[in-house]
Amino acid sequence: MKTAWRVLLGARKYWLQLGIGFAGVVMATIAGFYLPWALRSLTQLATEGSSQFAAEALTIGLLLLGATCLQAIGTSLAGYMNHYAALHYVADLRTRLYSKYQQMSLRYFHRSRTGDLTGRVVNDAMEAEIFIAHAIPDFIINGLTFIGVGILLLTINVKLALISLITIPLLLAITVWQSKRLSPLWGENSKARGEIAGKVQENLSGMKEIQIFNRQEEERGNVSRLAMKHTKTYLRASLFYETSVPLLAFVTALGTVFVVILGGRLMATGEVSIADIIGFIAYLGMFYQPVKSFSSLVEMAGRAAAGLKRVYDVLEEEEDIQEKRNAVSLPRIQGQISFQNVTFVYQDGAPVLERLNLTIDPGKTVALVGTTGAGGHRDCRDGYA
Repeated sequence: MKTAWRVLLGARKYWLQLGIGFAGVVMATIAGFYLPWALRSLTQLATEGSSQFAAEALTIGLLLLGATCLQAIGTSLAGYMNHYAALHYVADLRTRLYSKYQQMSLRYFHRSRTGDLTGRVVNDAMEAEIFIAHAIPDFIINGLTFIGVGILLLTINVKLALISLITIPLLLAITVWQSKRLSPLWGENSKARGEIAGKVQENLSGMKEIQIFNRQEEERGNVSRLAMKHTKTYLRASLFYETSVPLLAFVTALGTVFVVILGGRLMATGEVSIADIIGFIAYLGMFYQPVKSFSSLVEMAGRAAAGLKRVYDVLEEEEDIQEKRNAVSLPRIQGQISFQNVTFVYQDGAPVLERLNLTIDPGKTVALVGTTGAGGHRDCRDGYA
């Protein structure tokens, strides 16, 4: 939920499009309520033997046609507007993340894999699209359906409506339990995906060295190990999800069984008509659907949240290099490069430069000669940085 609010606040530039999409979702959801009601009305007309059956059936059919058109328009409108807002926010998020990279120090890039950093921009930022275009609209649809259909069930028969609520607490308990188990599993999966992306990027950048030193088999084994690690983390999350879904289906079916048993008794005593039973059971499927789909919604949102956490972790990371107050502006430079008693070590304490003194005048070229060339390249790269 925290991630969803953060995404919505971050996408406030696109609240107009999201508002239009919300209106489309509401229109499509409410229009979808009419089909079971039309089925109930037609059954009632047939059982009562109305003399105006043809005319009334035509009216019901035209109303159903109108509701279907509204549902189609609302669905299309919501789909386009939500994706418009989602994809634009993803573009903004990717730009912010790249800008953050540009503000980080070299120490940050020494301890991070290039592929992992790239994956956060390309893959993890895209998870915001799932929240805006899918998870949040689905949550609204489920809420409206549960409340709206619940009211309609009460208008048909209060006793049957109350019986249908018996399994709801158990369904919610299973869903909450599933959510708590899935969130860390999807977090592990996102981390493993970043590791394999980083390793592949690193190996592709250094492929010449890998081939020169004949390390192909060793690096292939490293990539295979990380690929299998990602596969196992994904399968653990998928296995837990797939084994809990049948449990939800079973509990949902129990609710329908209770309604059929009580409905038969009420119909035998004349408290409800066959039209009410048919309409009620048709609505019952819609009533349980939000709770059943809430499970897949939690799974989808959990996977997206795990990816977005990797994005927000970078955006929230404190930068090593901070602007000092009253900093002096750099004057116009002449091109002279000067190292004065420079010492540099890596984070692990390995020395690189020690009391280096070197001055290069503008327009001059200096050759740094060593046994391998790596030291000169490192001095130029790290010393210049």
